[in-house]
Amino acid sequence: MSDESGSINLKTDERVLKMVVSAPYYKTDTVTRTMKNFDIDQKISLQANDYALIIHYFSVMNVDDWQKRRKYLGEIIDDDDIIYQVLNDERASGMEIYNKEEFINKLTMPTGSLKHIEILDTKFKDNKIMVLRFRVNPDK
Repeated sequence: MSDESGSINLKTDERVLKMVVSAPYYKTDTVTRTMKNFDIDQKISLQANDYALIIHYFSVMNVDDWQKRRKYLGEIIDDDDIIYQVLNDERASGMEIYNKEEFINKLTMPTGSLKHIEILDTKFKDNKIMVLRFRVNPDK
């Protein structure tokens, strides 16, 4: 787990360190580093998950052209997708599962219910979203 700046401190006697790095809105990556005594600080750049960012932006911005938004979401989400909304609040705990059309309807409905969407995980197939896990965080 990283601190607020995204830094982690590791103590190891291993010469080669292999880590799987994952973060919301970034693509998961496996990083291998050879540790040297004189090279204590190392920076790892992550690649942004553009589709997760787009879905987040769509949920918070006011868009007048709903049809354009729906069309674009239809292009970036696979037809055989699995979309999970993780529920964890006072009313319910668990998850809801959506298909492509249900999720697009939910995301493009002119309501404030998804104003605080947080993308937790995405998996891709042929450069389209195949699996998406998200939650609505009312505290943000």
